[in-house]
Amino acid sequence: MRLSCRLRFFGKVFHFLSSGVILTNTYSVPLPAGTQVQAKVYASTVELWHDGRCVARHERCYCRQQQILDLEHYLDVLYRKPGALAGSKPLEQRRQAGRWPASFDRIWQALVERHGKQSGTRQMIELLKLSPKHGHARLQQAVESALAGSCYDPAAVRHLLNADELRHASCEAVDVGALARYSRPLPVMHEYDFEPARLAQTVSAARTHREYSRLFGQPPMRDIRTLRSPSAPPLESVGGSSRR
Repeated sequence: MRLSCRLRFFGKVFHFLSSGVILTNTYSVPLPAGTQVQAKVYASTVELWHDGRCVARHERCYCRQQQILDLEHYLDVLYRKPGALAGSKPLEQRRQAGRWPASFDRIWQALVERHGKQSGTRQMIELLKLSPKHGHARLQQAVESALAGSCYDPAAVRHLLNADELRHASCEAVDVGALARYSRPLPVMHEYDFEPARLAQTVSAARTHREYSRLFGQPPMRDIRTLRSPSAPPLESVGGSSRR
């Protein structure tokens, strides 16, 4: 069944949004009042279309004079008037439908205690706006995970929702093909002559120097003969030639 209707204002608080009356029942629509929409009525659902796209889908109500309101359709208005959220009929209907878990009340209360009623409620509304993108079940899971870690920051909930997108696949080794000709062998050290005897003598002298400094607080006096070049003549010959 296809019907055409013009949206009208709904309520005093939600005067920026509207609802459509379909077969005596009122269904919420996230469009301004006065917009012409087309309703498609099926056995179990009611769809409202505008400009060739479905803008709202509700479970069909067979009672008369009922209001079927989706909380997500009013989040933008509630963000400007956060004080109206607690007593709003869309929130009441969501609670009755079992789609408002206790974890939502816990994080809402924590946000109000930390940031005040107005700011805390606005942050809670920002969390609810994530539901259309990620789904109600994933949002509830992210909120409960944040509460389990004693974290009451909306940014943490967003991070948990986007955690899968932040994981990057590990890179696998690939055949470099023609680039293999640029590879070079690693350097080796066994080709260098370290003169093991002199190296061992130097290490022993350095160890003795450190031990002396640790015991006496000052470095040992060095024999002047140890500071001379091995190729220089002995001191005795130098002294004798100078005396002659």
